[in-house]
Amino acid sequence: MPARSIGTATISFGLVSVPVSIYSASESKASVSFNMLHKKCGTRLKQQYICPKDNNEVVTRDDTVKGYEFAKDQYVVLTAEELKALEEKATSTIDVLEFVPLATVDREYMEKVYYLGPDKGGDRAYRLLAAALKETGRAALGQYAARGQQHLVLLRPLNGVLVMEQLHYADEVRPTTEVTIPPGDVKDAELRAEQVQGYRARARARDDSAQGRRSGHYGRCDAGYRHQDARPHAGAEGEPLQRETQKGEGRVEAQSVVKILAGTSGYAFKEWKGKFYPVDLKDDGFLGYYASKFPAVEINNTFYRLPRENVLRDWAAQVPETFTFALKASQRITHHARLKEQSADLLDFLLKNTAVLGDRLGPILFQLPPNLKKDVPRFRGFLGLLPPDRRYVFEFRHESWFDEEVYDAMRERDIAMCIAEQEDFKVPVVSTASWGYLRLHRLDYDQAALVEWAKCVTGQSWKETYVFFKHDEGEGSGPPAVTTFVDACAG
Repeated sequence: MPARSIGTATISFGLVSVPVSIYSASESKASVSFNMLHKKCGTRLKQQYICPKDNNEVVTRDDTVKGYEFAKDQYVVLTAEELKALEEKATSTIDVLEFVPLATVDREYMEKVYYLGPDKGGDRAYRLLAAALKETGRAALGQYAARGQQHLVLLRPLNGVLVMEQLHYADEVRPTTEVTIPPGDVKDAELRAEQVQGYRARARARDDSAQGRRSGHYGRCDAGYRHQDARPHAGAEGEPLQRETQKGEGRVEAQSVVKILAGTSGYAFKEWKGKFYPVDLKDDGFLGYYASKFPAVEINNTFYRLPRENVLRDWAAQVPETFTFALKASQRITHHARLKEQSADLLDFLLKNTAVLGDRLGPILFQLPPNLKKDVPRFRGFLGLLPPDRRYVFEFRHESWFDEEVYDAMRERDIAMCIAEQEDFKVPVVSTASWGYLRLHRLDYDQAALVEWAKCVTGQSWKETYVFFKHDEGEGSGPPAVTTFVDACAG
């Protein structure tokens, strides 16, 4: 039996309009329903409203009003007219806001599903839209007002049919961190070996076909997202640091300039008020104030959610042109896709959106999970997806990666290895690029330790170095540690 339309709408973007019919994508399979009956006579019971404050008086529907509880047993009463005014005006238009890679949409946001079919006069436009979405691997993100509410919707192709998924808004989805997972690692041997072996074989085949190009390229490394780093050289506070390298007893062999950009991992911390931020500074002023003190920041929340262009533009507008954002790549690339081929669309989305930062864009940090062991073919394959006109840094958290074969692959592309130090883990100081990147995330750095790190950094052959401390406020971390480190480098 053909599906029966439950409504009509028009998909709209730019000058394009596609009339569609809306169909329910599911149907109830419930065959038996139960009602509450009076045990004595078998009559169906009716619901009544009882007022406990007025001697349990039965209240008719005509005597009821609706109210919003703002405190326990305290309500604001709303009239029918006021409630009507709050409702979102229904429209027959599905307004497309943007087209996004389908792989970037988390499935936990999905609430309801509908099918869309072509309405009168829309057959050709409908088929073109469905084919274009399938060909590009993208989906249309839009808004649709119905039943008094504004809904966020996603349009995607499925077997030649457009599917409209009604989505939850971000603040309606509970974070996965609320679920307690016992600690433990997944052994490589437990993974499906045939999947890994198949990817390795494809990666080797592509490397073989890439003769004449730089090692590890897939042929996509020159595509799009051009970024020119035109920032002036600057030291820890935006000025150059002169460094002398000596050979023999006191004889100066050469002089070089080391640009050091030091800051913290994150900046939006209310607990910094009164210690770093002024007490009366509003939250939306944190970034601007931070940028007046330090030349760079490492953004970590991009690890949990892929950044939107409008958010990045807002960040850029709050800081000077010489300020630098280092961004942590999405966990969906490093921890879910684990650098495999399916990370390509996610990477494209990340590169496209972050390009709006322009000259304020610094390195993109890929932090690998602790249970991901060295896999050089996979690693080279992923490096081949990275356009060469940006800076990238990799933080390895399994010791198998600290190997010359890995270092060579990075040196070929001028990609830095993150020198990371935590309470229970420390990465060896190995230079794989003309620039350096450090994450000093201990909480107890004293002046002597910071002076040693300053000597280590200024003793390298790097032209530029990014150094980020853990955000926790204390003498051995956060802004105080940045200031002490900066002074040690200048001294």
